[in-house]
Amino acid sequence: MKLSVILVISFEKPQMVSEALAAVFASQVGFDYEVIVVDNAAAEAALGLAPFRDRVQVLRNGENLGFTRANNRGAARAVGEYLLFLNSDTKVFPDTFARLVACADSRPRAGAVGPLVLNGDGSFQLSYGRPFSLFSEFWQKAVAAPLARRRDPRRLAAREVGWVSGCCLLTRSGYFPGGKVFDEEIFLYFDDSELCARLRKLGHEICFLARAHALSGVQVSLEAATQPGRGRAERGSPDHRVIEEVILL
Repeated sequence: MKLSVILVISFEKPQMVSEALAAVFASQVGFDYEVIVVDNAAAEAALGLAPFRDRVQVLRNGENLGFTRANNRGAARAVGEYLLFLNSDTKVFPDTFARLVACADSRPRAGAVGPLVLNGDGSFQLSYGRPFSLFSEFWQKAVAAPLARRRDPRRLAAREVGWVSGCCLLTRSGYFPGGKVFDEEIFLYFDDSELCARLRKLGHEICFLARAHALSGVQVSLEAATQPGRGRAERGSPDHRVIEEVILL
């Protein structure tokens, strides 16, 4: 098995979960992959699993274990060479998995690889940055992010960075015997930057791949986001013209 996709559901609406999984199964890849959903005691969100019941492995928790413990439980069950952690409000494009895996295959020192992430309206979302520090946090939020939002996404280049977002993050399963990927002392937030810092200390690269894309924090279908002539039907829906430009990267 080449890839294990791990998705944790907690408080999301069923439609959001269903759309995220629909995008996963629309992926165009030349390798085998499995999808593991960890149900963090999410009664409502779990309703979105119904259309995919025969295509996913579901691990149910009796209580909300938090993001890190739930993802680690999924990682412990995974058999793929690579682990792809995906937020349930994040939608991948058909070539996202193929591009991320190809990048990791070509870079033996790659510890984690993350795509270019866009907001639901197609605007830039800060999903990578310098190694974590108080200065880097100030720089990224006060200087780098505002500048990046005004840039053409097509001009972003693949590069080695300090961290990539955990909303869509690829890593190698072999680095984590027993599936202990994330620090379970962290319930939520900064788990991705901590993981990337740990991988960098071990001598691995953290790679931002601008030619792979994902939409994060969206509540409409990826199909609607990329359909010509489908304008902004509701607040928060992606502008298909922006998405089409990004696809051309």
